[in-house]
Amino acid sequence: GHQLGVETVLEGSVRKAGQRLRISSRLVGVKDGYQLWSQSYDRELQDVFAIQDEIAHSIVQALRIELTDVERRALDKTPTRDVEAYDYYLRGKQFFYGSRRKSMDFALDMFRRAAETDPDYALAYAGIANCYCYLYMHFGGDQDDLRQADEAARQALRLDPELAEAHAARGFCLALEKQQEAAEAAFDRAIELNANLWETYYFYARMCYSLGQFEKAARMFERACRADPQDYQATSLLGMTYRTLGLEDQAQEVYRQTVVNVERHVELNPDDSRAIYLGAQALVELGRQEDGWRWACRAIEIDP
Repeated sequence: GHQLGVETVLEGSVRKAGQRLRISSRLVGVKDGYQLWSQSYDRELQDVFAIQDEIAHSIVQALRIELTDVERRALDKTPTRDVEAYDYYLRGKQFFYGSRRKSMDFALDMFRRAAETDPDYALAYAGIANCYCYLYMHFGGDQDDLRQADEAARQALRLDPELAEAHAARGFCLALEKQQEAAEAAFDRAIELNANLWETYYFYARMCYSLGQFEKAARMFERACRADPQDYQATSLLGMTYRTLGLEDQAQEVYRQTVVNVERHVELNPDDSRAIYLGAQALVELGRQEDGWRWACRAIEIDP
């Protein structure tokens, strides 16, 4: 809780057996460890959305929060009511962060299946758009990838104009199309709708860096790091940005954090070559050339 800069933490566990779900959750105050609320659920899989609704409303009551109209609409809005589409979407998210070409292809397939299962699933279309953008950016894609990314992002916005992920995906497309002002507007709107969405800050920061707007890029990478303190990509690129700005002490600090985050990530994803080569770069920047060399060789072995 202290690391995340929050006053309360929601923790719990999820167990799945066949079509049965067992979910236990509790809300804990960071300052004193006091348990503000707890509940266990033993339900059928199709009840997962109802359980999410119950947990969200219970937290609002426990914290005595006064919701704005926008927050109330967001709380009551369910992206999909189709369990199969939801499962495909979650699998797509998992593969999307794998960062290898094979992982990206799997992610795209999962997001497409989610959209086919529920054609009104705006998040699935945002996922499709991000996949095509990554294929274009990292894997030698062509203009057709950008065209399909743009179509998917527009569809996500048509389905849900207040979905932050849709605006972030649209901003990503526009940034790759070199439409800076339109991309900034899309990213700013995504931040208005959800100030904690990692993808917005990360995509925004990359665009700013590519345009030579290094101070703004640093601010956006910093916000990405706050949105997800365990992410290794934003810390790595923040270190590069600090170095570009001549901020050596800050660069060294975030490179050290990058190594920690990469090590933690690779424990769970041992074949993620991108994490390993960004970790290798951080090690070299920290003066640990031999370790960096070893990690770089490992990345090449995984994904030549």
